[in-house]
Amino acid sequence: MAVVFLPFAVLERAQAALTGLAVTAVVSGFLGGIAVAGLGYAVSSLTDYQLENIPIAGTLAIAVILLVRLGGQPPAVSSPLRRVISLLLLGLLALALQLWLRNDLAFWFTHRGRQALMQSDFIQADSRFTRAAEIAPWNPTPSALAAGEIQAALETLPPDQQQPLKELVVDYYRRALLAAPNDVWFHNNLAYAHIALDQLEPALDHAQTTVQLLPRNPGYTYYILGLLYL
Repeated sequence: MAVVFLPFAVLERAQAALTGLAVTAVVSGFLGGIAVAGLGYAVSSLTDYQLENIPIAGTLAIAVILLVRLGGQPPAVSSPLRRVISLLLLGLLALALQLWLRNDLAFWFTHRGRQALMQSDFIQADSRFTRAAEIAPWNPTPSALAAGEIQAALETLPPDQQQPLKELVVDYYRRALLAAPNDVWFHNNLAYAHIALDQLEPALDHAQTTVQLLPRNPGYTYYILGLLYL
């Protein structure tokens, strides 16, 4: 709830801080637009695990703070409190840099895994994909990309050599679901991956979860589910 009402609190503080300016209709409309945009973004971000929410939200917060600062004199802050605030900001900056660096490294290892797959070096590809998933375990994208790349590589192999790679596809989609347990497409793709291994019971579980999460899915999930019920 605090996230929902934050834009309105910022709006109130911003208007109060504009002590040296007349709060015209244009200024009020501008600040109101910022508040409504912040509210909409806060609500939408609750339904999306994408990590770009962090820099976007940070940029919006900085913009609002600068607006408030330009509108009037900041309140007096004691030296001890200023030091505490500075340390907190430095800690947040260090945390943001670490998250950024680890995500970039994860995508770099994913890219290296794709290169190994192109050279048919499946052991090295698995090692790099696994490293990418371990570096940023909260991010499902490297694992999902690995599963998709391995699925594409299956077409280059004869059927009698596909079993180990099919098992890897299941493993990587499971890793992705650990980070995003309610992702519809991960459940859907994992159901398909289990079918490829003739593992019908777990395939049925994930297909049912897919339908529960997105009952109006126009894709072929219901088709898969119907085949599993036969």
